Amino acid sequence: MLPGFIDIQSGTYDDPDRVPATMHIQVAERLRWMENAHELPTFDRFPPSE
Repeated sequence: MLPGFIDIQSGTYDDPDRVPATMHIQVAERLRWMENAHELPTFDRFPPSE
């Protein structure tokens, strides 16, 4: 455990936008491409068809 840290799963918040993430943890075994996943294109729903 980490003294001074409290782990609360963000999916349990009534309003998750009020408590933004401040760090990534448990990344030792993440997939390599997840390091840049935030750079991928985003779509509100499905991507447009070509």
